[in-house]
Amino acid sequence: MTLQKISDRCPEIAATVELTRQLAEMLVNLRGKDLRRDWDAVKAWLTLPYSSGPWKATSTGSR
Repeated sequence: MTLQKISDRCPEIAATVELTRQLAEMLVNLRGKDLRRDWDAVKAWLTLPYSSGPWKATSTGSR
């Protein structure tokens, strides 16, 4: 069974897959100094069980 088929059957896994893709994109697009500057936000996003909303690249001007 593929990840897509599993995601199609389980909204929670689909959400996890999407968040993981967003994190990967963010990490690929950030330069090292930007990642260090935003490390507290990245760490909170990875570890806290809640969110204040979608991550906005415009807040750091990194996109």
